[in-house]
Amino acid sequence: MMSDDGLDRRLTAWLDEETAPYAPQGLSETVTERVERTHRFPSWATTERWISMETRAQFGAVPRAVIVLATLALLAALAAGAIAIGASTTPKLPPPFGAAGNGLIAFEHEGDIWVVEPSDGSRQQITSGPPLDSSPSWSRDGARLAYLSESEAGDEVSLIVTDARGNDPVAIATTASGDLAIDPWIEWSADSTEIMYNAVAPEIGSADCPYPPDGMGRCGSRLYVVKVDGSAPPRQVGDPDLDARGPALSPDGVTVAFGGGEAGSKALYLMDWDGTDVRELEGIDPTTAYAAFAQQSWSADGERIVTHDDYESGTQKIWLVEADGSGATQISDGVGHQFWPGYSPDGSAIAWNDQGSSMVIWTPDDGPVRTGIRPGEWSPDGQRLVTVRLGTLVVTDRHGEVLAELGPAVDGLESGRWQRIAP
Repeated sequence: MMSDDGLDRRLTAWLDEETAPYAPQGLSETVTERVERTHRFPSWATTERWISMETRAQFGAVPRAVIVLATLALLAALAAGAIAIGASTTPKLPPPFGAAGNGLIAFEHEGDIWVVEPSDGSRQQITSGPPLDSSPSWSRDGARLAYLSESEAGDEVSLIVTDARGNDPVAIATTASGDLAIDPWIEWSADSTEIMYNAVAPEIGSADCPYPPDGMGRCGSRLYVVKVDGSAPPRQVGDPDLDARGPALSPDGVTVAFGGGEAGSKALYLMDWDGTDVRELEGIDPTTAYAAFAQQSWSADGERIVTHDDYESGTQKIWLVEADGSGATQISDGVGHQFWPGYSPDGSAIAWNDQGSSMVIWTPDDGPVRTGIRPGEWSPDGQRLVTVRLGTLVVTDRHGEVLAELGPAVDGLESGRWQRIAP
């Protein structure tokens, strides 16, 4: 017969002292859910049905310490299961750059923002009321939507951020200059926590500008960064004395390409996201055109930038610029006005606006090919485009063939923006 040396009591007291006096978070809900899903054991699984009381008594009493340890092990297993259950419900986010899955399409219709599911055409209105809402832009993680909202009086415009369904709108930047203030191209940071935009700085005089400041923010504008949660006011970044517009973030999330310079000398510039290390990117001669370099886009590998000059000798050309400054190549045919270029997310093609009424698709093998449809925006997987045809939002393939008609939209140059989701 074993003597009672008090080990059982001492071990139990130590476990009671060292063990946290609470169960893991969510344990009760997890246990309840599992109990509800668990069928009652059949009668044959009850030990009393096939092991006699006398036989079980021969094993002796199980020490309480063993019971405590077994209980702790069970609690730990249940807590791990609860964590796994919680993790399984967390949505998988897409990569911030490169190809991704195709989600909703955001677009403007009659002064409001809508989203549409391209697979079945189902729509949801995101904004309503008197303000004129436009220029939707998805965050890189696909979770938020930013857009511009002009007041009914037209005396101010705000940059608004909501979730993907238009809930909890927050005005993160507002100016008193109406639609002359904030540029419609909105650039999100790599982690989707900040937005960079260019806005006309009211304190900057425009006496040396051949055109008054306009909705493109091409003259007298500066670059600003603001947090999407509205926790801090916008801050100006870059050279405070340099006119700036059209920010585009590199695939490594570090470098911003933008058009800069005063009316008499516009050029392509680079800087870090925080506005430091501003430098001119050589390869394209500076131009006197006031709207040059209003939009640029990076290749998927970050080695090249596609951009445009403006209205030189009656033409507007598309340029492919080496990001290391080693040179630039004209890739458009030089006929008429061609502008607003954008790389496909997979880096295999470039689309741009031709004459304001047609879209050109350029690839290294085929060069520029006119599609015969209006300019559009790339899908996240780089295989489709969304554009507007005769007032109807449509999805096309890379050759301009219409794949789906999604209903009425604004018949303008800006058609819609595609949400990035996990592939």
